[in-house]
Formats: sequence, structure tokens, C-alpha cells
Amino acid sequence: MQDNQFKIKIKWWYVLLILAVPIIINFLAKIKLDLAVGNGETWVGFFANYAGGLVGALIAIIIANSQGRMVLEQMKQEQQRIEVVQKENEDQRIKEEQEKRDIGIKIVERFLHDEISFNLRRINPAFFECMKEIKNRGPVRNYRFDHNFKYNDYDHIKFEIIKYNEQRISDTFDLYAVLRRIEGLKKIDAANYMDIMTPEEAGYILKNLEKWEMDLFMIYM
Repeated sequence: MQDNQFKIKIKWWYVLLILAVPIIINFLAKIKLDLAVGNGETWVGFFANYAGGLVGALIAIIIANSQGRMVLEQMKQEQQRIEVVQKENEDQRIKEEQEKRDIGIKIVERFLHDEISFNLRRINPAFFECMKEIKNRGPVRNYRFDHNFKYNDYDHIKFEIIKYNEQRISDTFDLYAVLRRIEGLKKIDAANYMDIMTPEEAGYILKNLEKWEMDLFMIYM
């Protein structure tokens, strides 16, 4: 409100100045000075031209100032419009990514949970003890495992789910890599595992299996 009043006052000063210029010129022309060159009419013409130039310059400044404010306002509105469009695009991108993640999760739940549950049930409970012994760098008892897992469902959709950027998909690929690693250990005495497996790998396998067992337990409980 104060800004608007200030602008109005300025405009009234412009009007008063324009109205006062002829009166001031007339007053100055009547002053007789010995140093002045020319008569009153000459000075009236000079002051008229001079004042006209000032008024023209003032009007030009007012117009330029007004246009400048209009340009700044347009730039501000355009920037706001760009920000709104960018936010809408970002929200749409986030929504699409979330939809893709949801689809990926649903694919895993619908087509792979049964197969994953079946494979986890086929793991010999003693295998977990064996991994703990290797992880702890302790002596490993003489186990022997003969694991055989199913990969039909996973092999059927793995190239479909790989395009979904979601942690559940990544965990699924990690699990099946672990299952293939476990299956590759069959017919090898566990006492020799430490020759082909580091404690870090044993810990990773153990953590991966326990995580999936807990996840499936939470789903089917």
C-alpha cells in the first residue's frame, strides 16, 4: 500500500512540475539583469525550449522506467512458470519411477516368491552353521552338501525385471547368484571350503540367506 501511495505522489509531482514550468519561465523572463543577453522574448523562447527538453527527457525516463518494470515483471512471471513446469516434470518423473518400482516388486512377489521359498527350504540347515564357521575363521566340520535349486521362473523373467531400478530387484539378483554359488559347492567337502571361500564371502552368503528368510517369513506369517 505504501509503495502504491509513493508512486501516486511521484506522478502528482510530475503534473505539478509540468504546470509550474510556464509560470516559472514567465517569472524569470521578467527579471531584468544587466548581464543577460537578449530581451524577454528571447529568454522566454530559450526557457520554453529548455523546459520542453526537460519535460521530454522526464517523460522518456518515466516511460523507460515503466517499461523496465513491465519487463522485470514479465521475467519474474516467466521464471515462476518455468519453476512450476520443472516441478511438475520432476513430480511426474518421481511418480513414474515409483510406478516402475512398484511393478518390479509385484513381479517378484507374483512370479518368484514361491520359487525363492522353495529354494530356501531346500538349503540344509547345517549349511548355515558351516557358513558361520568359515565367517568366524574357525575349524569347519566335515559337512558335505548336495544342493539343487530351481531357476525356471527366475530365468523366465530375469531379463524383464532387470530394467526396473528397485532395491528388491537387486536383492533378487543377488540371491540367485548366491544360490548358484551354493549349488556349485556340492560334492566338495566343507572342510575344503576355506580353500575356495573367504570369510567375507561366507558372511555375505549367510547375511543374504537370512535376510530372505526373514522377508518371506514376514510376508507369509
